[in-house]
Amino acid sequence: MKKILIIEDNELNLKLMKDVLEFSGYETASAQDGLTGVEMIKSEKFDLILLDIQMPCLLYTSPSP
Repeated sequence: MKKILIIEDNELNLKLMKDVLEFSGYETASAQDGLTGVEMIKSEKFDLILLDIQMPCLLYTSPSP
């Protein structure tokens, strides 16, 4: 069974995606913030990651030149 990680801070969106994917036969895991999602990625293997592009608790800054 394929395992999908959903990283989404909106509870309604998260539940909808989880319900649809599980009904379709996928195993799901979820995180409601970026830091939790990163920790899950470090400790588990996922076949697909669905990531909200505006994620709290996770900022990307470009390296200094």
